[in-house]
Formats: sequence, C-alpha cells, structure tokens
Amino acid sequence: IMVREIDRINRVVTDLLNFSRPMTLEPETAILPDLIDHVVSLISGDAQTHDISIHVHCPADLEPLSLDPNQITQALLNLMLNAIHALENGGAIEIRASRSKVKGVKIYVEDTGAGIESEVQEKIFEPFYTTKERGTGLGLAMVRKIAENHGGSVDVESPPPGKSTGTRFILILQNIEGDASLAES
Repeated sequence: IMVREIDRINRVVTDLLNFSRPMTLEPETAILPDLIDHVVSLISGDAQTHDISIHVHCPADLEPLSLDPNQITQALLNLMLNAIHALENGGAIEIRASRSKVKGVKIYVEDTGAGIESEVQEKIFEPFYTTKERGTGLGLAMVRKIAENHGGSVDVESPPPGKSTGTRFILILQNIEGDASLAES
C-alpha cells in the first residue's frame, strides 16, 4: 500500500511541477497523422483491455505543421486516456483531424461514454478539478495550456451535436510559425 501511495504522490507532484513551470515550445515540422498513430499505439493496450475500439480519421494529405510534437503528444494522450476512463465497459473512441479555417488544425476526440454533466463541463479545464477518485485534476488543464501555447484552444461538447450520449473534445492548434511554406518543405 505504501509503495502504491508513494507512486500516486509522485505522479501528483510530477503533474504539478509540469503544470506550474513555463512551457517552452520546441517547434518542429510534424506530420499530424503520425503523431496521432503514435498516441494510439501508446494507449491501444489499455483500450483492448477495456474492450474499446479506436477509429482514426485523418486525411492523408494533411500538410505538415510547425508545432511541438512532445506537447501535442501529451495533449492527445491526456484526451485519449480520459476517453478510455469514460468507457468503463467497452465502447468506441473516434479521432478525427481536419484543417481549420485559419492556419492550423482541428482534432476531435470523441467517445461513446455516458457524457459529462453541464455543471461539470464548466469546471473541467480548471487546475485540480477532478471527478476521478485517483485523478490529479491536471490532465485537461494541461491540454488547455498546450493548446494555448499553440495559439489555439480546447472545447468540449457533451453530448456531441445530434447524439444523446458521449463526449467530444475539440483541440484547435495553430501553425506555430504561421508559415505556409512549411507545407511545401
């Protein structure tokens, strides 16, 4: 029990330190479908264990973007792990990416879980707010911080339009350098 609790405390302290320190962007030209595939590979074992299917819809011709791949991987990982936790007894997660109207992308992470109550939706991006027994309340706050670092935002729809259950997170990211010529290099 002590080892488990020390590990839990270590996670909380690590999350707190990561959240509180300034995030330095280390932009690189990145291919979003590759980043998404990497995140899916990281969580596929957990998904299979919980009988969750993952569907990725990402256009193959999506231009490379200048972004911090480590931060985007962390943001997507946080969203995917939350989706897995929302699906206690099986279900599906869908990840979609598309160009946004400005120089950047929209990434949708949607699950078929029960959804998030409207009064909880207002608080979920606040640091230390959690509905999980073992959560730190920093995962979605980190996602928001990463999105803002990339000139973007994150939003939630629960249930998604046209559905009666589930949750959809929308992560909007801007091309950090705003340089359209990156797509050609």
